[in-house]
Amino acid sequence: MIATEFEPLLAEENERIRRDKISQYRTTGETVELVPPSKSRDEAGKLFNVSGRYVSDAEKIKKEAPEFVESIMQGEMTIKEHIKKQK
Repeated sequence: MIATEFEPLLAEENERIRRDKISQYRTTGETVELVPPSKSRDEAGKLFNVSGRYVSDAEKIKKEAPEFVESIMQGEMTIKEHIKKQK
């Protein structure tokens, strides 16, 4: 769940880097290294040693079932348990 707090920050940073590279090319005309599209959810997952999918699942729970966030944060339920329960 905590990784979902960092995902928007990482997405913003990736966008800034991409824009800087475009600006550098436009002002200097020099070829710059391509910045591969980055999935900020994957980067957030790496920071917390979980998969990007886990971050997406946590984000979905925060949006669709916020009443379960506290119990997940307290360790009373895992994200996977919540997903199984919803099926």
